[in-house]
Amino acid sequence: MAQPLPRGPSWNELSNQEKQVLAPISPDWENLDLMRRNKWRAIARRYPELSPPEQERIRDRMQGWSRLSSQERQAARERFKGINQLPPDQRRELTNKWMEYQSLPQEKRQELRQAPSISRRPQPGGGPGNRPGPGPGGR
Repeated sequence: MAQPLPRGPSWNELSNQEKQVLAPISPDWENLDLMRRNKWRAIARRYPELSPPEQERIRDRMQGWSRLSSQERQAARERFKGINQLPPDQRRELTNKWMEYQSLPQEKRQELRQAPSISRRPQPGGGPGNRPGPGPGGR
C-alpha cells in the first residue's frame, strides 16, 4: 500500500511570523505539496531581511497568485516550465523584454495589460493567428 506523500507543517504549525508573511496564501496552504510549502517558508524566513520594495513585491505576487484559479495557476506553471526549456539566448531575450516592460511607467504597463493580446503561437487548424513572425521574445 502506497504511503501518502509528506505534506509538511499544517498552517497551525507555522510560526506567527510565517503566518503573517504567508497570510495571502493561507486559504491554499492545506492544498500545497511539501516542496511548495518549503519554498514559501523559505521566502517567509528571508522576508524580514528584504528591503521594503522587495517586501511589497513579494506581498503583491502572493496576493496575485492567491487570486488565480487552480487552472490559471497550472497554466502559469506550464508557461514557466516552457520558458525554462528555451535555449539560453531566447531566455535572455525574453528576460530583457521583461525587464523593459518592468521599467515602463505603471500607467503604460496597465495600458498594455488591458490591450487585446495577439498570440504569436500558431493556432490549430491555421487561420489568421498563423502569420509567420517572430517567436517568443523575437522582433
